[in-house]
Amino acid sequence: MITLTKIKRIAARYGIGDPLNGLMYDTKEIRAMRLNASLLNKPTKARCLIDGCKRELSTRGLCVNHYTAMS
Repeated sequence: MITLTKIKRIAARYGIGDPLNGLMYDTKEIRAMRLNASLLNKPTKARCLIDGCKRELSTRGLCVNHYTAMS
């Protein structure tokens, strides 16, 4: 069964929308789609795992704090 949300998704995927037929997304739906797309399209950043640090990695697989401490 094709629901209105499936039609909206297909229309949004191909950039098709007709406000007379109710196929356009409202602003809240557009914001939610942009937020979800921006979260999905961002690659995950590697994190330092020494002592549960969880900071972004810089050089040689260590964060800035651990790299300077070991050099």
